Amino acid sequence: LQVKDVARAASTLRTIASRAGGLVVAEEVSSDPSVTADVEGGDAPDAPSAWGTVTISVPTEKLDATLDEVAKVGTVLSRQSSTADVTAQYVDTAARVETMKASVERVRALMSKADRLADIVSLEAELSRRQADLEAMQQQLAALDDQVTLSPVTVRLSTDADALTTQEDPTGFLAGLASGWDAFTTSVRLLLTLIGALLPFAVATAVVVAPLVLWWRRRRVTVTTPA
Repeated sequence: LQVKDVARAASTLRTIASRAGGLVVAEEVSSDPSVTADVEGGDAPDAPSAWGTVTISVPTEKLDATLDEVAKVGTVLSRQSSTADVTAQYVDTAARVETMKASVERVRALMSKADRLADIVSLEAELSRRQADLEAMQQQLAALDDQVTLSPVTVRLSTDADALTTQEDPTGFLAGLASGWDAFTTSVRLLLTLIGALLPFAVATAVVVAPLVLWWRRRRVTVTTPA
């Protein structure tokens, strides 16, 4: 959404979530005074560019009405939606929770019949482990319940329409050409860096080796010259 006031728009989104019986999951609002954006209307001076992201979660049955309310907060520049089918995962997790509950009850029944200290200690450790597994599965089931009953809505806000322009899909010939050029320039920079690092050593070696080579050649000429 392109809006006139990001902070006010974020406040409106919080109100929309509350009115729908939902909640605000995450919110981030920022502004950059060094960057200005044109204010709608053209008469007012440029205002500092501001942006933000607000994620709300509302009951699934109120999702469509909530989206209509969100669209009224500003100018909709783009909109995307997706769904996920968690039916199989939900059924499987619910069955595992019931199985683990029965397992915990069996261990408790065994503890009530145990009369040796070693058996009681062993059964207590096993009961603690199974209860921890049961609680973990119950938390997974609760998370799936939230996915089924609540729908998240993430809204990107900005006073600058250019900041909300959807990025192009990084595929195709031009994207490949750009990636190849970046890789080529990176390789060249690395090569030049390596050459620059080795150059002082090469110069120092040349200073030492060159006189020795010259001396060796002169010595060979002197030795081979006939008397």
